[in-house]
Amino acid sequence: MNSAITIEWVTPESWSRDKLPAWQVLNRAGSRTEQRRFVTRYYPTGEAGAAIARNSAGEIVGVVTIAVQRGAYNEQYGPFSGRFDPRAFVHEIGVSPAAKRSGVGTALMRAAAEEIRSRGAQCLALDVDLTGDVEEATRRAFFTRCGLVSLRPDRNDDIMGAAVEEVIAATTPEPSPAGG
Repeated sequence: MNSAITIEWVTPESWSRDKLPAWQVLNRAGSRTEQRRFVTRYYPTGEAGAAIARNSAGEIVGVVTIAVQRGAYNEQYGPFSGRFDPRAFVHEIGVSPAAKRSGVGTALMRAAAEEIRSRGAQCLALDVDLTGDVEEATRRAFFTRCGLVSLRPDRNDDIMGAAVEEVIAATTPEPSPAGG
């Protein structure tokens, strides 16, 4: 990841300031309005959260939104091939066109997994079709690199997920060799 990029979880105070530029990034990344309504509705309750990535100029170049629920997502979506019981969902992730392929998306996925872990959930899921960013095959390949797998391969749908530790491991950069 570009060292000039910082990731920060928004607070109610910063959300009022950063909401518009964050939505602009998500819009450019193909976000869907119903997802924004979800996050706006649940963010104040503490069930949802949003992190933003800023470049060295302080501009928002990426956003990820999550929700952690007490009930399992299996109750909404049906069984997930018996792999695990996600209690957290990544609702949206988007990176501005100028910051594509710079590691921002990977850093946002790692931040989402770390935040989900800190809230007590061990697994996360997402719907590839609802995450926004570019064409489906590109999104699916990105999430696969982040450690996610299909949760319902028998249905050939877009629900993917993983244990948060697997996502953190897959999105943590390899240390640079000494002296290199």
